[in-house]
Amino acid sequence: MLNTTLKLLAVDLDNTLTNHDDFISRANFVAIEKLQQQGVKVIIVTGRSLSGALPVYEKLKMRQFGLPIVCLNGGIIYDPINE
Repeated sequence: MLNTTLKLLAVDLDNTLTNHDDFISRANFVAIEKLQQQGVKVIIVTGRSLSGALPVYEKLKMRQFGLPIVCLNGGIIYDPINE
C-alpha cells in the first residue's frame, strides 16, 4: 500500500531512478505511475542539463502533468507548459 498522504516526490536520475544506461527499471516505472495515478506530483531534480533530463521525462510521460524539471542542480527550472 502506498502512502496516500504524500503530495510530491522529487527524484534524482543517475543511479537513483535510472542506471548508467538511462534504463528505468520496471519497478521504478510502475511505482511512479501508481503515485501519479494517486495524485502525487512527481518531478525530476538532477545535476544533468535539460537535454540530458528530457529523454527520461518523456519516457515517464511527465509532460502531461505540466510539472517542472529542475536541472543543473537548481540552475535551470524548466517549465514544460511555457518552455
